[in-house]
Amino acid sequence: SGVPTTVLPSDVELDEKMTNYLQCVDQVEEAANLLSSDVLASQSVSSSISVHAESVPGNERKT
Repeated sequence: SGVPTTVLPSDVELDEKMTNYLQCVDQVEEAANLLSSDVLASQSVSSSISVHAESVPGNERKT
């Protein structure tokens, strides 16, 4: 004896949790899609800025 018995959640609870989870996933994916287009745009801008900065004489990265 002494073995803890794990109480499994009911199917109804699991269904509710799964539904909530899936709704969250949908929202996150939606947000991620909106963000990724913004991020891609800003990444290309920032990468071109950093490339330009490195090409300026006297502005090389100190090692």
